[in-house]
Amino acid sequence: MSSSIQASLEFMNLFRQYTTHIRTHKQKFLVLDIGCGYGRNAFLIREYCYEHNLVPVIIGIDLDKSYLSRSKYHRVYDHLILANACNLPIKHDSIDIVILVEVLEHLPKKKALFLLQELDSILKVRGMSIITTPHGFQKSPDNPIHGYNVHRSAWYKRELINLGYTVLMTPLVVKVPIFGYRFYLPYSSLVHAEKKTRMLNLIYFLLGALVNVFSKIGGKIVAFKIKRE
Repeated sequence: MSSSIQASLEFMNLFRQYTTHIRTHKQKFLVLDIGCGYGRNAFLIREYCYEHNLVPVIIGIDLDKSYLSRSKYHRVYDHLILANACNLPIKHDSIDIVILVEVLEHLPKKKALFLLQELDSILKVRGMSIITTPHGFQKSPDNPIHGYNVHRSAWYKRELINLGYTVLMTPLVVKVPIFGYRFYLPYSSLVHAEKKTRMLNLIYFLLGALVNVFSKIGGKIVAFKIKRE
């Protein structure tokens, strides 16, 4: 399972928890997907909301015309906008949920910090921002399709906590060297199994503990923040 797919699954865990609150208050709500790409996040949201009688209005923003064209073809967004994440054409206090899945690491640190401030501005009171990003610096793809697919900044758990986020750490894989070979234990296969045995739950707990203690093992930050009055 690729890192980006796992990130989408992780953000949906938080999305489900937040919409439990929405279901008791209103059906229609506004979602902003920054760096929307081909529309994977919107598809997951649509599928979930359809099953729970929710009516999301989803806006996708991306800097890549080809991504937006593909998303338009799939018809998963209500509105698509060609824009830079650091110059959002969105009104203040207008969005219920902002999702930023695997975007921060592609921005220089100064611009990324500015974007995080903007999220606070465009959210409604009690709105939620959800972020996923690699923990620490991870190497860019060997052959990035576009220049902005390059990783330009590193993010750590403590930084986002200091910015007011609640941070959940999840391991991508644990690399276990045995006799010169590397064995990979994928986190996603454990967490997203519908039925977990006690042993799987124990392994999941230990992997989470390892990532929180030893950042060199690698992992992913999944963070959320609710705008207060």
